[in-house]
Formats: sequence, C-alpha cells, structure tokens
Amino acid sequence: NNVIVAQGPWEAFSLHWLLGWKVPYVSRVGLSSPWAPAMRHPRAILLSIGPDNRYMRLVQSCAASSDVFPYELVLWGGEEIEDLPSGTAQIPRDSPSEELLSFFAYILQPYDASNTKLNEFYNTRRPLFVHRELWRTTMSWAQANDKFHGSGLSCPDRDLVMDQVGLKTFMAELPWENPWSAMDVPHNFSCFHGPLPFSPFPSKEWESSPIGMVFWAQFSDWWLLPHLQRYESIAELLHLLSASSEDRWTAVSADMDSFLRLHTFEVVKFWRALILDVLDEQGGRWMPDQGRTP
Repeated sequence: NNVIVAQGPWEAFSLHWLLGWKVPYVSRVGLSSPWAPAMRHPRAILLSIGPDNRYMRLVQSCAASSDVFPYELVLWGGEEIEDLPSGTAQIPRDSPSEELLSFFAYILQPYDASNTKLNEFYNTRRPLFVHRELWRTTMSWAQANDKFHGSGLSCPDRDLVMDQVGLKTFMAELPWENPWSAMDVPHNFSCFHGPLPFSPFPSKEWESSPIGMVFWAQFSDWWLLPHLQRYESIAELLHLLSASSEDRWTAVSADMDSFLRLHTFEVVKFWRALILDVLDEQGGRWMPDQGRTP
C-alpha cells in the first residue's frame, strides 16, 4: 500500500474535495534549510517578483522617491521586467541561496498555495511582508486550474449555493485547530465530496469566484503561517518599514524562531510516527480515510 502525504492544508483539502480522500498533511517549514546565512545587507530589503512584476517595481519606485525611507529595495529577477531603467537595484533570478537569504527583510508576492521559497525565507527568521488580500494572486497559478485536472472540476453550480452571509457563518464555525472536523459540519452540497462550498479548481485563471478564492486562500501557507507582516497598500507598507523600531523586528524574529523550533519538532515527530507505522506489521493506521495530521 502507498501512503499519500500532502505538502500542506490546501493540497489535502482540495484532494478531499475532488476524490473524497482524507490524507494527512505536513508543512515543509522548518525543514527546507536548517540554517540562515549571515545578513550581509542589513539596510536592504528583497522584493520578490511575482504574478505582477509591475507592482513590485511600483513599490521600489515609491520608496526611491522618498527622502526619508531608510532602506534600499532590491528586485529579485529584475531582468524579467521590460524597460527597467538602468541602475535599478536588482539581483538575477538565478542568484544562489546564500545571496537571496542575506537581506534584512523580504516583500513577497504570493503566487501559489504552497511555496518552497516562502519556507526558505521564513527560516531566516527575518520579517516577511505580504499583501493582506492573498486571494488576488495566491489562487491564480495552474495549481488551481482545472485544465490540468479534467473537465467539470470548477462545478459552477456549487459556487452559488451559499451567499456571503452564509459563507461568513460557515467560516466562523470552521475549527482551525482541528480542521478535519470541518468535514462534519452539516451541509447540503451535492457536487463532489465534503462540505467545503467552493471549488479549488477554477475553470479559468483570473476568472474564478472571488469569494471562493478568498475561502481557499485561507488554506494556504501564506495565511496559516504566523508572524507574517501583512499590509493593505504600498503607503502602509512603506510607513510600517519607516516608522517601526529595530526592537519590533527583533521581537518578530524571536517569535518566528520560537514557532520554528516547536513546529520542526512536531514535523519530525509526524514523519517518525508515519515511518514506524508503515514498518509495523500491524500497521494500517495511516490509511487515507484516517486523515491524521501533526
């Protein structure tokens, strides 16, 4: 027998929605890299190019126009932006990890539900900034596109069974500390499996149900990881960076370190228990319908 382990909640819940399987999930945070290189750029912040390269370029331009902004913003992968002015602070897309992980902080543009680079940046224990409205970009890539998963997965009728008031009530009742019990919430949905009301597989990129994208974005690493610094506008972001003291960012780094230490222990315990169960002749406790999680 094979054992399926999802790399995060989004994958586990979308698989259940599609096939009715409950599989355990485990985060990669804490295991991507056990170390962080020295901070060689203490007054520089790395801007990660994402789905909208122009947005990060706008953030950089706004910061450069200020006489009091205390940091230099450096584009990662600036060569991918057309007509980028000469002299723009940037590093190549293929820069080694030792360079990428040596900045004071990171402004990231989410583009996928589970992202390896997010885990690596988190392991630096340095401030990570992401836009509060994750749904605008997190659910936009092919991982959430039904053209790779067969036809009909978007199940458009399902998106209409719950109004906004009902959605807020449903989401308020989701027990995030034990998310699998969400499957026990009474429901009347007839499309595929489980009570989750929206499809994780929109029919076309950028043409998904906004409410559904908001809902599924909350199962992503970008939403569930603690201590990420969220902002709603470029002005708020630049003000946050300018007005906050070094003590604040030191405290944030300490909180990230505390989380990583505990979480890494839980992840190792998860894999140890899984391997021992698989090797146990009396095993079988990890069958897909068990849905055990760390």
